[in-house]
Amino acid sequence: DANGLSHEYGPINPNCDNQDDAVSLLVEGQQVSEGEAFCLDVTVEDFNDVASVQFSMAWDAGSLAFDSLELGSVLPGLNENTDFNLSNTNNGSLIMSWFHPDLEQTSLVDGSVLFSLCFTAGTLADTSSVIITSSPTLVEITDGSESLPVNISNGTIINLGPMVWPGDTD
Repeated sequence: DANGLSHEYGPINPNCDNQDDAVSLLVEGQQVSEGEAFCLDVTVEDFNDVASVQFSMAWDAGSLAFDSLELGSVLPGLNENTDFNLSNTNNGSLIMSWFHPDLEQTSLVDGSVLFSLCFTAGTLADTSSVIITSSPTLVEITDGSESLPVNISNGTIINLGPMVWPGDTD
């Protein structure tokens, strides 16, 4: 104030989205061996009254070779040809963009599998991630008129490398 005194009015609470009510996108993590083929589920939690979803995914193509996409059966009208851009999977990325075919909202139970990504592990022992990202396509989930808050949990892949048994010299 004019006398140099401060006054406490209480905490300042910015008007942020309530992350407790956020839709969660989760990428499964796994422990794999050299050259092992495996699939990672992309699941959801708190997927309530959603009309559209879009995001990009990325991974280290030197550690993980993309094999295929397997669709879940929970999103109405989800289609590999129209809702996914798989043209850059050899370089470690894809784009997913879905909206309800009738422009209606849909809700899914926690743990529902949107789709699975199938890979073959590389030959070196390493740790890599399969991530949901906003590059090049912005992560956005809407109810048809407003964006909803989103939580992301990325998957970590631990490649144990070649299996070496005691006494194995080759």
